[in-house]
Amino acid sequence: MKKKLFLSAMLLVLAMMLASCGGGSKAEEEKPVKNAKEAVYIGDVPIGEYRIVTSGAGASNAAKVLQSYIEKTCGATVSISSGKADGYDHFIRILTDKELETAHTAISGGNVTIEAPDKAGIADETLVFINSYLGWMYAGTEKETVSDEKSVLHIPTDVDDEGAWIKEREAIVTLWNTSIVRGNSYNENTSTKTDILTYSDEEIYEYVKMLKWCGFTGVQVTDMCASWVATSGVDFVQQRLRTMADAAHSMGMKFTLWVWAANFDEFGWVDETVTYDKGGYEFQYQNPDVVATFEKYYDIYASLADVTDRMICHFYDPGKLDTADDVGFFSKMLMDKVHAVNPDIDFGISCWIDAFDVGVILSYTGTDVTIYEGNLQSDGGIDGSVRNKAYTFATRLGTWSWNTCGMEVDQLAMMQYNPHIIKATYDQMRQYDDIMVPSYWSEMDSYHILNVFSLYCAGQLLKNPDRDLAELTREVSLASVGPEYAESFADALLLLEKARSGEGWDTYWWKSEDYVLLSDDYPAEEILAECKRIIPELEKMVSEGVEGYCMPTPVSMTDVIKMMIPHLRQIEEFATFRSEFDKLKAEALKGENLASLSKRLYDIATPVHEYNTVMGVWGQPESRAQRILVLDLCDETGLEVPIYPAYDAVRKERIYNALCMQQKGKTEPVSTWTYSAKIAYHTEEQRLIDELIAEGRFTADEGIWFHLTDWQDYIYDFND
Repeated sequence: MKKKLFLSAMLLVLAMMLASCGGGSKAEEEKPVKNAKEAVYIGDVPIGEYRIVTSGAGASNAAKVLQSYIEKTCGATVSISSGKADGYDHFIRILTDKELETAHTAISGGNVTIEAPDKAGIADETLVFINSYLGWMYAGTEKETVSDEKSVLHIPTDVDDEGAWIKEREAIVTLWNTSIVRGNSYNENTSTKTDILTYSDEEIYEYVKMLKWCGFTGVQVTDMCASWVATSGVDFVQQRLRTMADAAHSMGMKFTLWVWAANFDEFGWVDETVTYDKGGYEFQYQNPDVVATFEKYYDIYASLADVTDRMICHFYDPGKLDTADDVGFFSKMLMDKVHAVNPDIDFGISCWIDAFDVGVILSYTGTDVTIYEGNLQSDGGIDGSVRNKAYTFATRLGTWSWNTCGMEVDQLAMMQYNPHIIKATYDQMRQYDDIMVPSYWSEMDSYHILNVFSLYCAGQLLKNPDRDLAELTREVSLASVGPEYAESFADALLLLEKARSGEGWDTYWWKSEDYVLLSDDYPAEEILAECKRIIPELEKMVSEGVEGYCMPTPVSMTDVIKMMIPHLRQIEEFATFRSEFDKLKAEALKGENLASLSKRLYDIATPVHEYNTVMGVWGQPESRAQRILVLDLCDETGLEVPIYPAYDAVRKERIYNALCMQQKGKTEPVSTWTYSAKIAYHTEEQRLIDELIAEGRFTADEGIWFHLTDWQDYIYDFND
């Protein structure tokens, strides 16, 4: 194991032995365990019915450690025997075998095998099991405690990576602040329970544990200036990232640092020393001022190298380098910096969009790197080109998958459940496995706790892409709420899929002509009926205080369901609107009674509420789709456009705040012509901007350009 998890493991065993001989005080022996469990089950079998069976050097000591933790966790006494596990109905086998290459834990049919090559390995791997499945965090260290707050634990009956399609799998924990997306505007009602940077140490630990339960072997985090500005700065964010790294390593997982490698300002982060200007040189790296910029920020990234197993540098969108030579030069600079701290880091370069010549980049870095393909079906499909380059240049290959488990939080942020989209994407990318199979794959986790259900499907399909999707839905539902509520919970997940994603990329992707929310085939009546049946069932789970079953979660399952319900309410409101709108549209297209139809349209098109859900810079997805449908119909038929002043006020405030963010720290007025590239508010954006000018909040410049009237209020900034 690359990171030595707990050097104190054997000291712990010694302490236990001393305590049994009177070496520990009575007060220490009787100290209660925080969050001790009423019971621990492996599947449906109480752990007290298990026998620990040992074999090999060091296995007996590791067994005593495990025995002690089981007793401290739930009071159960588990016997220890040496030899073979044959003859025991339920067993936890602990063994060492010098022929093994690495330590490993597997659960099959409810029976557990913990194995390692040697004494040190089995001591560490036993603690990994305790941290991963017995509810503990940092077992064997001074920081140890039980972090899982469920009263009963259910350990899964089958967990194994043998024969996995993708050997190393990680969730991409994106650090867009869920209340201040892109640094644009503050949404005061967004639940902070979706924002991982506000989590306590124990909640972060449970979050990482949740990702392991989903089937991931590590955690990837995105370090970037946009996350720094939404908190107290670099130090705070990196301290949180260290906590994630420590949690991952204590559970035998890896930690990947993904960084904006060529974009160190904007998005609300102000640094007047930053420059990307060539300054008359052929390449940017020839300008000493540009080099100083990159040195400054690469030193920030390298400060986490001591806890990093893998680094991925991202140069395009966003990124301010112009040529492959510049990308190559600065890739080598960052690689040298992190390797000076930790030579074992797997260094890599994101090629998710084929913007630069990989051969030129590798002429600077050498080929002992990983290059990462994307999965951008949204930008013309997957063609295997990066795999061909990895094979040709003999580099390692990884996949950096975006927008598959859900939409990016700075766009159409919403809770989604996407098993069909995930499987279809994997099936499409598998057709290039004859070129090269990625050794690593990461999936975007944008909405954190409400993204876990899609993440579970991704984690399991990355192990076996032929898994049955209905079975995965049953598994994740049972794991979430237990057998009593599993069917209703599964119905809620499938409703999210039907109403927001559909089963294909064409219905899922917002640019598609068949995008489900704008489709003529949207099944409004069916969805509305399901909402009316399912929402009360979720509300019942909340009122009865349902606990999570075997899935670890950083917040209670009751809170997770509380956060789900507003999303289903939004779907219900949109389905109600669509049911009436589709009828009205058919009448309006006949060109009759437009005045009365305009009044009806106003009554039925009240914007879908935002509630406490995350808002991207384009607004609430159903509300946005609703407005597009209304505006297009009015344009086509001459119906009067319904205006809702409160709705307009919120949207204008977001346009205003976006320009405040751009103005921040600038001593001259910043002029712009658009908000979110005119994607957010369809054909109404100009009307809203014109009203802001008429209200005096914006001042018109030449043509369609404008700037903040009170721009001087934003000339000072306090970034690090």
